[in-house]
Amino acid sequence: HPDLKADVFALLSIEDNGTGIQPQAIERIFEPFFTTKEVGKGTGLGLATVYSIVQGHGGVLEVESVPDMGTMFHVYLPLIDAGQLRTVARETPRAVHGNGELILVADDEPDLRTSIAEVLRRLNYHVMLAADGKEALELFRQQPDDIALVILDVVMPKMSGPETARQMRETRPTLPVIFATGYDAGHALPVVDNASPGNVLTKPFRIHALAAKIHELLAGR
Repeated sequence: HPDLKADVFALLSIEDNGTGIQPQAIERIFEPFFTTKEVGKGTGLGLATVYSIVQGHGGVLEVESVPDMGTMFHVYLPLIDAGQLRTVARETPRAVHGNGELILVADDEPDLRTSIAEVLRRLNYHVMLAADGKEALELFRQQPDDIALVILDVVMPKMSGPETARQMRETRPTLPVIFATGYDAGHALPVVDNASPGNVLTKPFRIHALAAKIHELLAGR
């Protein structure tokens, strides 16, 4: 492939027989937040995330699509000589546990919401779950002083994460908030009102990184 800087590469092709992609959309499918789905059905971050990951590995992502027939994605990844790899022993970081604090999690993806809740409970936190920003705000208003920290997806139906945080902070100006995004923090920051880069975590979370960020924010309350 002309854009690959390696002499040898691996090619992974993935094909479906779905509705395909319309010509006017195919040039934009890798843009963050671009989606042809109706409101609440897609974030426009899935393919943008894949594109970013492939590029980060020095690879190239291509797409071929015929409307009403299907789509094929080609992932080109440079290969390296296994002999060049060096094994470095690393100590697995230990996740910092909580003290039973109550954390509110809002994400419109049910599986991810449940997974985050399970991780937090193992870290000794109590958890409340919301499927969107509006529900999260309603739960927060029921017990604003009891919720120690909030984890909000950036893009959600009914009310975005940044807008949810803004309204929560009208009641609790110092409320600790972690924003979750399917894309890298640098692209999410323009959407998140003046958020510190360190308070925007990319999904899926590394458990020790999430635990450390929660501990840091709660310690600074």
